[in-house]
Amino acid sequence: MKKIMILFAIVTMQITMVFAGNGNDDKLNINNTQTSQITGKIVDFSNNEGLVGVAVKILETGQVVYTDFDGNFSIKNVPAGQKVQLQVNYISYQTVIINDLKAAFPVSAIKVSLSKVQ
Repeated sequence: MKKIMILFAIVTMQITMVFAGNGNDDKLNINNTQTSQITGKIVDFSNNEGLVGVAVKILETGQVVYTDFDGNFSIKNVPAGQKVQLQVNYISYQTVIINDLKAAFPVSAIKVSLSKVQ
């Protein structure tokens, strides 16, 4: 019985050491990269009203979000400091591509005016 108790104690300590680790997050493959958020508003050029359902896409990653009822959008988890190209598409409006938009930490805010296609 004493041998079983000693064996149980040794196994328990080993399991505890495996799960406790040494406190270094990098050993657990946690990415410590800071991320940013790009927020903005898409409006009609002629009347400055927000446009609903506009597609806003980061060309490098393919991540797409759509504007809300007021024309607002938010793209999360953009690596801070990274330059991206933002494509703004809406039916019957000209497509806009914003080059070299740098995602500042914690948030970058922009406003884009779209013109109707003639």
